[in-house]
Amino acid sequence: MVAPVSERRVVSAVIACLFLFGTSALFAADPVAVTALPSGELLVVDGSRGIVKVHGSAKSNLIQNFGLFEATDLTAARLADGDAFFVTLRLRDNSTANFSRLSRRSTTGREVNQWTLQIPGGALAGVAIDPVAQIAYCSDSHYGVIYKLDLKRRQSSFDSIVRVRDPGTLGPMVFDAKRQRLIVADVKQGRILAVTLANKNVSVLLDEGTIREPTALALDPATDRLYIADATKGRVWVASMAVPRLAPKTFGTYRFREPIGVTWSNGILSVVDRETKRLSQFAANGTVLKHIGM
Repeated sequence: MVAPVSERRVVSAVIACLFLFGTSALFAADPVAVTALPSGELLVVDGSRGIVKVHGSAKSNLIQNFGLFEATDLTAARLADGDAFFVTLRLRDNSTANFSRLSRRSTTGREVNQWTLQIPGGALAGVAIDPVAQIAYCSDSHYGVIYKLDLKRRQSSFDSIVRVRDPGTLGPMVFDAKRQRLIVADVKQGRILAVTLANKNVSVLLDEGTIREPTALALDPATDRLYIADATKGRVWVASMAVPRLAPKTFGTYRFREPIGVTWSNGILSVVDRETKRLSQFAANGTVLKHIGM
């Protein structure tokens, strides 16, 4: 028996809605990080599945599925041999018998290279790139170590450059080109650290107390401002990098639920909220520009 035309239209509409809902859920069911490609397009990591490429206010296809691995952080850079983004990966079961990885990919998602951390129990958490020297830096959340990888030399293994004393859990990083240092978040202790690359000195820019859980960092080199996503307190902080110690203030008036990722590009701050599954964009003064549902 064939259903009447009107009934078939209703069924088709329901199927279409279910497909759209399923596709939306597939793309970013668990957003954990965001970065801006050199082109200005955004990449959002779905911790449970892969990466979503965001064009303005619309989502494109899922460009990578990591299978047994989950992504912990990502960043993008314009290098001498082409634009790329880098993703830190770890096994979902946290097995110490296996190793974390850093994956370099083209802007289409194709893997160009992959490096494995040959240290049992090591857990790559954050990644930052020096695009001029073409060096990748990674933080290890388990051992409190900062690693270096020379991309020009096609280096096959990580070099340890410094170990942080009494680390809580090292996480996201940004490269401060002006001062040739790394800004690193201690997620567990709510601290912001600086690693001066010339002498490997580690200093505390912000101690425990103000920020509870710095889950992501973004730097605007033009204004020397550092943006910090604080997942536990549900806010984004902003602080001047022109002073020895950070004095963060709340960015804007918008109320977040669980800001987990933040990136700065072309005068716009983009923030991913894990609880609301939404990407929000702001002007430098904190004005809301748009919200994009994940």
